[in-house]
Amino acid sequence: MRWLVFVILFIVFSVSSFASPIDVEFEKDYLNGESVQGKLYVGESVQDQIKTNDFRLELEGVPTLIFPTLIEFEGYTYFFFNLPPSIFGNYSFVIEDVIYLKNNILTEEDLFFDFIIQESNKSIVNINPGVITLNLAESNYFYLDVSNPLDSQASVRIVMEDNFITPSQEDFLLNSGEGKTVEFYVSSVLADKNETNFLVEYGNLSYIISVFLDGINIQEQNNETNETNAGELNILEEVLDIEIDYGDSSEGFIRVSNEFNEIVEGVTIEISETLEGILELEFYEIDSLNIGEVRKNRIYVNELKDLEEGEYVGDIIVLYNDDAYDSISVHVNVLGIDGPGINVTPPNPPNGGEERDSRWTIILFIVLFLLIVGGFILIKYIKSKRKEVNSSPWFR
Repeated sequence: MRWLVFVILFIVFSVSSFASPIDVEFEKDYLNGESVQGKLYVGESVQDQIKTNDFRLELEGVPTLIFPTLIEFEGYTYFFFNLPPSIFGNYSFVIEDVIYLKNNILTEEDLFFDFIIQESNKSIVNINPGVITLNLAESNYFYLDVSNPLDSQASVRIVMEDNFITPSQEDFLLNSGEGKTVEFYVSSVLADKNETNFLVEYGNLSYIISVFLDGINIQEQNNETNETNAGELNILEEVLDIEIDYGDSSEGFIRVSNEFNEIVEGVTIEISETLEGILELEFYEIDSLNIGEVRKNRIYVNELKDLEEGEYVGDIIVLYNDDAYDSISVHVNVLGIDGPGINVTPPNPPNGGEERDSRWTIILFIVLFLLIVGGFILIKYIKSKRKEVNSSPWFR
């Protein structure tokens, strides 16, 4: 039986000797120009921290520099970066100059991993970031940048896995070189797990974005009852800064979220007096909002297109049981000076104005003449003083 023990020990030793000190896992197979998402598992034998400039792609000895964004979370190092649209083929994903213990001997070498980039002429988009981490004790918002690096138009759709995350936009088009920032709101009331995902679909392709949440006390949430009525009504937009040309109108929306632990009824939305006739809402009352529900309310700006040039400031306020729960500041700036509006030039002077202007011109001319003459006199006086000083015996 001894030979069997030796064989087992040999196999274990061989596996441990040749096991890679770093494991790499990619989210999917990639096309040229796409955003790459992946994660590293860095073994205990690695003696140095992996940095963003420790990576490259390589094809037949020719390197392509990449600088992934690195996020360390729960024992993994997540990374993401954009592929150049011009490269494709059977590349190697290389981690450079890794220092680790190999058979108890300190070793430094490059680690190579197979990485195939498929050539395609499909419409694609890039994403940033490739993974989301959010502490709900600090914020309920995160943001995703989506951009189109190619010449063709790209159609994008956001698909959520769970209803406790609400994107500001779900469907949109991106022209060549165009980008958009999508805002996501995470409901602290509805969030019932620490990890979720959502899809960014473009054509028949997609990215899976992992979202890791912190600051959730799931046990406490599951024990809550309707006897605890503490909560909030939130306007998810932080501020509205609207700019339109004279004679134009615009529209958008705000989102109202029920962060109470119960259904609320009779919610009202008000506009401050300074914005009356400037902003109009689709509705001013919400009969009922379910727990965690987000309701969109469309806003119309200058519907009659009769606002004068200038700036208008006010607030939109959400009330429940006659108490104001949230409000946002609104700033409307009407551009243009061609139409009727705020007169930025002073009015013409009354009778005699031209005469007063001519008097001021004469007075200014006289003052200027006296200053010039006085300057000449002062210069001559200084020169004469210098001659007297130079003729003094102290300077001989």
